[in-house]
Amino acid sequence: MKVYIFTRVTILNVLWIVLACFIHDNADAQTQVLTKENGGASWQSAVGGGANVRAKRISNQTISSGATTTVIFPSEDYDVNNTINHSTGVFTPPQAGYYVIKASVNWSSTNTTTAVRSIRLVKNGTTIVEQADEEGSGSMHSSIHTTIYSDGTDNYRIQVNQSSGSNHVISGTIAPGGGTAFTAFNLLPFNQEILKKDGGRLTWETRTPTNIRAVRTSQMAIASGTATDVTYTSEDFDLNNDFNPTTGVFTPPQAGYYVILASVDWGNSPNNGTRTIRLWRNGSVVTEQSSEWGKGAMSASIHTVIYSDGTDNYRVGVSQSSGASQDIIRASFSAFRINHLHDVVTQSEGGVSIDGNGTPTRIKAKRTSDMSIPSGTNTTITYLSEDFDVNGEFNHATGVFTPTQAGYYAIMATANWDAFNSTSGTRGIRLVKRIGVASTVLQKANYELGSGIMTSSLHTVVYYDGTSGHTYYVEATQDSGSSHDIGGTSVTPGCIFTVYKL
Repeated sequence: MKVYIFTRVTILNVLWIVLACFIHDNADAQTQVLTKENGGASWQSAVGGGANVRAKRISNQTISSGATTTVIFPSEDYDVNNTINHSTGVFTPPQAGYYVIKASVNWSSTNTTTAVRSIRLVKNGTTIVEQADEEGSGSMHSSIHTTIYSDGTDNYRIQVNQSSGSNHVISGTIAPGGGTAFTAFNLLPFNQEILKKDGGRLTWETRTPTNIRAVRTSQMAIASGTATDVTYTSEDFDLNNDFNPTTGVFTPPQAGYYVILASVDWGNSPNNGTRTIRLWRNGSVVTEQSSEWGKGAMSASIHTVIYSDGTDNYRVGVSQSSGASQDIIRASFSAFRINHLHDVVTQSEGGVSIDGNGTPTRIKAKRTSDMSIPSGTNTTITYLSEDFDVNGEFNHATGVFTPTQAGYYAIMATANWDAFNSTSGTRGIRLVKRIGVASTVLQKANYELGSGIMTSSLHTVVYYDGTSGHTYYVEATQDSGSSHDIGGTSVTPGCIFTVYKL
């Protein structure tokens, strides 16, 4: 009688043989992750596997008054699955699933006539998924950042509109760094459990999914001087029922890292005041704040990463100081959990492997005091503290992010300009990539003319090829002729810098 002794190594080898046979008939050009669902196992595309694109303008585009116009993005940094048509500006998700879309346009400083200028995400030519309005002239930055669900047959495009009575221009440059850009990537569904490596053995790890998009499609009156929670009229999706649209409360179901994207559109009010959007934690602690002085139509937004211990709750609040009631005319809220794409069983053209490249990047840093920005000098923003930096890849004292793994990274950053900056100038921020001593501006954002309180923000995705010596940082710039301050306080931190690896 023969006795067979199966060791852990033997069992793993058998598993690899089975997986390899499975993959032979089910290979995919993109990396996929083995997931467990309804008592079985299947391959799901990893983040970026179905769609990961960054396209941009490299020349100006004229926008006629009163005509809704599709923005064309003729140049690309990458498009892993040919999902955007550069001639038409149409983005077509390659498969059913959830996607993040981030888009921005820079209105040129040559636009001298005042207008309400809008940016919108349009689905299948007619359905507006998201819209942001702003009134003004000259240089202005309009942006959208949201999540969508596509059934795999939809198409999306970015459109703009302006009401000046004459042509306006959105700008692009041949050199890198233009602010008119489009990025999109897909989110990996959790399917309840993911196979991971735990001390040399393979186990299923339960991870509760979160993917939410809620909207407000009717007016909501905001009294002057009163902080008010935003509530929502409907949900497009809420995979795990983690969001209550009636109260506006988001409750993460499990400890982990989450992305929150929120925006409100203020109506065309004639009264000047400071209008603020905040993210509240557990009803009292402000985790992020964006404020702007002005009147008329205005869009305010927050885009950030938070870590929850699984017992927190979050809500978006707004306030305004005009002395009279003002309306928000629409609002949206999106949240999703960032996947742990490490120590999981993956497949690609080369076969199967355990992706064990270490813990994915998760960074959030902030300022809690002022920082002076000289006129005419591009100044790297530094940060006083970090909420988290799981891989030690960010030096908050110098403001420099040094990735340690090749891949795609979502970067989101803000700069809060103080209220007492009384001299007018063009203010903005830009994302810079440095290789050795050579630097390249990857994206500019919020180059807007003004004084007083204002928030500049950028959100994009970059690809790092794994070559040593690559770093990234955010610079603030202004040309008022005197120093301006950016900053925040311990209660309302400003100048937020967040990164997460896709």
